[in-house]
Amino acid sequence: MMTFFYELFCQAPKTGVTDIVVGMPHRGRLNLLTGLLDFPPVQVFQKMKGMPEVPAGIKGSGDVLSHLSTSVDLQGYPGPLHATLLPNPSHLEGVSPVAVGKTRARMQSLDPVKYSQSRSAWGGKFPALAVQIHGDASFAAQGVIMETVAMSRLPGFTVGGSVHLVVNNQIGFTTPASYGRSSPYVSDVMKMIDAPVIHVNGDDPEAVALATQLALEFREKFNDDVLLDMLCFRRWGHNEMDDPTFTNPLMYDMIHARDSVPNDYAKQLQDEGSLDAAERQKIVADHMEFLGEQFKLIESHTPLVRPSLIAYLWSGISQAPSAITYWDTGVDSNVLKYVGGKSVQVPRGVTVHPHLVKHHVSDRLRKVEQGQGIEWATAEALALGSLLYQGFNVRICGQDVGRGTFSQRHAILVDRNTEQHIVPLNHLGLPPEWGRQGYFEVVNSPLSEEAVLSFEYGFSLETPKTLVIWEAQFGDFHNSAQVVIDTFVTSGEAKWFLQSGMVVLLPHGFDGAGPEHSSCRIERFLQMTDSKEDAVDGDDINFGFVNPTTPAQYFHLLRRQTVRNFRKPLVMASPKILLRHPEATSTLEDMAPGKTFAPVLSDPEPRLNASRVLLCSGKHYYALAKQRTELGRDQDTAIIRLEVSKQERPIGDLL
Repeated sequence: MMTFFYELFCQAPKTGVTDIVVGMPHRGRLNLLTGLLDFPPVQVFQKMKGMPEVPAGIKGSGDVLSHLSTSVDLQGYPGPLHATLLPNPSHLEGVSPVAVGKTRARMQSLDPVKYSQSRSAWGGKFPALAVQIHGDASFAAQGVIMETVAMSRLPGFTVGGSVHLVVNNQIGFTTPASYGRSSPYVSDVMKMIDAPVIHVNGDDPEAVALATQLALEFREKFNDDVLLDMLCFRRWGHNEMDDPTFTNPLMYDMIHARDSVPNDYAKQLQDEGSLDAAERQKIVADHMEFLGEQFKLIESHTPLVRPSLIAYLWSGISQAPSAITYWDTGVDSNVLKYVGGKSVQVPRGVTVHPHLVKHHVSDRLRKVEQGQGIEWATAEALALGSLLYQGFNVRICGQDVGRGTFSQRHAILVDRNTEQHIVPLNHLGLPPEWGRQGYFEVVNSPLSEEAVLSFEYGFSLETPKTLVIWEAQFGDFHNSAQVVIDTFVTSGEAKWFLQSGMVVLLPHGFDGAGPEHSSCRIERFLQMTDSKEDAVDGDDINFGFVNPTTPAQYFHLLRRQTVRNFRKPLVMASPKILLRHPEATSTLEDMAPGKTFAPVLSDPEPRLNASRVLLCSGKHYYALAKQRTELGRDQDTAIIRLEVSKQERPIGDLL
C-alpha cells in the first residue's frame, strides 16, 4: 500500500492534480500517516498512551487511534500537492462517498468559475483526485459501495474519476472469501460501470508502482473510475486481541512461513546490486532512532488544534460557545424583492408550463411586491437568493429537489419545447462592482440515501462558505442513511473536530402518504442529541433539531447556518401541509434587518386576558388556533409554539 501511495504522489501532479482526498479504513492508516503524510509519530504515541489528540480546552471526545486524520501540503514531489486523509468511522466503507463529496467541493474551491460551468470546462484536467481504499470483504458486501459507484458518472456527483485500491488480504476478520462473496472477483461490483480493474501482486512493489501509474494514466485519459485489486495477506490478526490461527490455521501456517514484503524486496535489491547490507541496516537504524526521539517527546509535545481542516478556508470559524447566541439574519426588503423577482425570471425564448406561469411565477412576483402572503417555497428562495447575493454558494441535493416532492420549489424551470433546465437564481445579474454572486447547485439525486447524504456531508466539510442542504423525499427516508447520521452528521465534530453546517430537511406529518411517510422519527433525533439534563443548553450542542411553523422562521434558520461564526448541522422536521396552508404565511417585515429566528413563538396578537396557555410544536398550532376560534376562546386562551427541540430549549424565552 505504501508503494501505491508513494507512486500516486509522484505521478498525480504530472496529470494536473494538485489536491488528493483519501478515504480509507483502519488497516495501514498509521503507516501512511507517519510514513508519507508528515504526521508526527509522537502524536501516535500520545494516543497510544491514552492522551488526547487536541490541546486542553477543545471540546470533544476524540476517537480511536486507527481513525486519526490529517490535511497537509506535501513537499518533494513533481508539483504542488495537498493531501487530505479524512477521518473514518468504524463502519467500513462509510467514508468512501464522503471522500468523493469532499473532492467535488475541493474542485469548487480551486476554481469556482469552471465548477459553475459544464464538465467540459475542466478540459479533462480535474485538479482534485478522490482516492478510495477498500478492504476486500467490505468492498464486496457493503451496499454503500454500490451506491457510490452508481453515482460516479452522474453530473452532480462526478469528480473526473476516482482511483480505488482494494487491499485484498483474502479474509474478513475470520471469514474467507468463499464465505464472504458470491462473485468470482472482489472487484466485480465495478462491472456495473465497466470500469477497468488491474489485478496486481502485493508482494511485488515494482508491479504495484506500475499498476498505479497505469491507473492514473487511465483516469487522466478517460476521466473515469479505475480499480487496483492488490492481492496480499494480513500477517497478524484482525486486531491486537485476535489470534487468526484459531479459525484459519492452514492459511496462517503459509503466511508465517513467508518473509515480509520489505525483507523480500530488500533482498531483491541487494541481489541486483542496488542496495548493500550496510545501507539497509543504516536505513532501519536511522528510522528507529527517529522514532525513539519522537517517543521521548510524549510529555512535552502539544498537538495541533485542528489537524484536519484547511486553515485558510475556515479562518474566522471557531468552536461554538456554551451560551446561546442570537444572530441578525434579516435582509433589506429591496434586496429580497430583487432576488424574489429573479428567482422566477424566465429567459427569452424559454417556454414554461402555463400552470407554473400562473401559479408559481405570477403568484411569487405579486407576493414579493406586496411584501405579504409569503409562503414556504418563496421564503426559501428569498433565503437562498440572498445568500447567493452575498457571495455564498448553495447546494441542495436529494430526490426530486429541483421540483420538490410536493411540487412546491421549482428551483429548476424546464423549457417545454427543449427540456432545457434553467436555474433562475444563478442569474441574479449583479453589477460587477458588487462582486461575484454565489453558485446555486440543484442536484436531483439517484434513489439513494446513504451514499448521497454521505457525499453531501463530505461536501459540507470543505468550506463554511457553502450552504449544503440534503432533502429526503419523505422524512422516514433517512432510515436508509442511519449510518452516516450516527457516525458523521451528529458526532463528527465531537470525534474529529470537523464542523459541518449542512441542513437535513425531513418532510414530516400525518398529511397523507401512509404511516411510514408520515414520521421523520423525531424521537430518534432527540435521543442522538448531547443535550444537558441538568442545565440550559448553549450553542455547543452536537446538532440542532427544529420544527418551524412559519416561512419567516425557515428563512432565518437557513441564513443562520451561514451567518454564525461556527457551524453546526441542522435537522428540520419540514412541513407538508404548511407549504400551502393559507395561515402559514409571513411578510417581508418578518425577514427584515434586526429580525432573527425565534425559539418560541406566541400568538401574533397578545392575549392579555388569557386564563389558559397551550404549549405545542409544529403544525398543530394551526389546528388549535382554528378550534379556539370555533369555540369562541380567542381571548382567554393563548397558544405558544416551541420551534426547537430540547437541545436548543428556550427556557428563558418561554418564561
